[in-house]
This record gives sequence, structure tokens and C-alpha cells, in this order.
Amino acid sequence: MVSEFPIAFMTQLKDIISQLPWTKMRKRIVTCSILLATIFFWRLVEATIHNPIVSFDVVGLEQPVDILIDPWGVPQVFAANIEDAFFAQGFMTARDRLWQIDWARRRQLGRLAKVLGPDFVPSDQAARLFLDRCDPTPLPNTMQPRVRDAARS
Repeated sequence: MVSEFPIAFMTQLKDIISQLPWTKMRKRIVTCSILLATIFFWRLVEATIHNPIVSFDVVGLEQPVDILIDPWGVPQVFAANIEDAFFAQGFMTARDRLWQIDWARRRQLGRLAKVLGPDFVPSDQAARLFLDRCDPTPLPNTMQPRVRDAARS
């Protein structure tokens, strides 16, 4: 059962921030930063309070993989081979940090204004101006075989 603490805390925080004499962009940045810090703190607390054993059936593994979550919420991956270890690490990263991966993708592609409002249009224009438009297809051919296998996992 998830506590209502983060929701109540963020509601009170929103009321406090709305009374400060800041620009809309600064309010959004501060609110997002505090929200992310609250989520991080709450996930850390939940990981230390209860750590249930969960089993996932994931397609793509050659052998079973054990993932233990330590008291700080950091996953420890134990696998029989390197490909399964990288696959499990990617799975745990996506499970725990999908929001961060999505945020970085939106920032890099210049699509923050779509979710945060028109104040981020200048930031998006700058990101699109410097967008890397190279073709990544030949990149795996330049990698060492072990690095390429890890990246494909």
C-alpha cells in the first residue's frame, strides 16, 4: 500500500511556490526539481521499508538472472553470462529510470515545450539547432566485438 505522503506534500508545495514572485519558467523548473527529489527520496524510503521478492518472466534471457536490491535501492545483478547481465541491467534501468530516459530524450530532441509549455520553446529551438543528425548505422561496425555484444544486449 502506497502512502499519500508524496501527493499531499506536493500539493502543499505547489501552493507555496505559486505565491512566490517568480516567472513561470522558474516556477516550473523549481517544481520539477522538487518533484524529482521527492520521488527519489520516497523511492529510497520505500526500498528500505519493504523489499518484496518479485519474479519477472522476461523474454530474451539465455539463463536465469538474480537481481537483489540493496537497502539503498540499488540493484545488484548476478548472471551466468555477460549478455544476460547487460540485459538485466537494462531492464532494471528501464523499470526504475524510464522517466529520466524519456526526459533526456525529449531534451535532446527539443521536445520539452510539448510537455512543459511555451516557456521552453527557446530551449527546444537551441536543442534542435545542435541536434546530431549523423547516421548511427555504421557505428556498431567500429566497435570491438565484446562491446558490440554488450550494446546489443
